[in-house]
Amino acid sequence: MYLTNCWYAVGWAEEFGDRLVERQVCGEKLALFRKPDGRVAAIDGICPHRFASLAKGKIIGHEAVECPYHGIRFDSSGVCVHNPHGIIPPAARVRSYRAVERHSLLWLWWGNSEEADESLIPDFSCLASPKYRTLHGTIVTHAHYELVTDNLMDLSHVAFVHAGGIGGDSIQRGEHKVFVTATTIDSDRWCPDAPAPPVWDALFGKYGKNVDHWLNMAHSQNRARNRVLLGGRARLRAGQRGGG
Repeated sequence: MYLTNCWYAVGWAEEFGDRLVERQVCGEKLALFRKPDGRVAAIDGICPHRFASLAKGKIIGHEAVECPYHGIRFDSSGVCVHNPHGIIPPAARVRSYRAVERHSLLWLWWGNSEEADESLIPDFSCLASPKYRTLHGTIVTHAHYELVTDNLMDLSHVAFVHAGGIGGDSIQRGEHKVFVTATTIDSDRWCPDAPAPPVWDALFGKYGKNVDHWLNMAHSQNRARNRVLLGGRARLRAGQRGGG
C-alpha cells in the first residue's frame, strides 16, 4: 500500500542524462531518461509484450525507448511508436509519469498526471542555495520504507544507538511534542541547557559548555517525504550575544 496523488523524490537530477536509468518506485519499475529539451521522461519500466526491462534497452532518436527483447519502441508519453513485427495495436502503450526537476532533485507525481500540483513539491531550496555547501549521495536501506520514517520520527533511540556520536543524555531528557497540521505530522524535541552531543560539540570547535538544541522532524503525507531540522545555540550569560 502506497500513497498516491503525491510527489516522490526519485533521485538527484544529475543522475538522469542521455542514458536509461531504472528506478523502483512504490513497487513498480520505471525507465527514466533526459530528453533533448532537458526534461526527464518517466515511463513504466516493463515492456507489456514479454515483460522485458525497458531500462536495459536503448534510447532511439532521443525520444523513444527500444525494448531489448523484440525491438518495440515507446515514446516519452508511453505510446508504442514502432513495432518491427507488424502493425501497432491501439492498446500498445505503457504508463507515463509527470516528472519535475527542482532544487537539484527529481520529483515524480504518483497518480493522475493531470492532477499533478507542483505547488505541493516540498521546498528544498537550501540544497541549491549558494549560501550553503551541500554534500549529497544515496543510502540504500534494505528494509521497508515505513521503518525509515519510524526511525526519523521517533528519536528516542538516538541516545543509545548513537551514543558517543550524535547522541547524548540530553536528547533522552528533552521535551517531546507531537502535533498534526493538515496532512503533516511533526515530532519535535527541545533539549535545553545540556552538553551538546560529541559530534556537534566538535563541529563548533569543542565548545564544551551547555547549549540549547532541538531536533524537529516532519512527515507530510501529500508529499511523501520527511523533513529533518537540527539546530543549536550556546547558552549565554547576561550581556553576551550569540548566533542561532
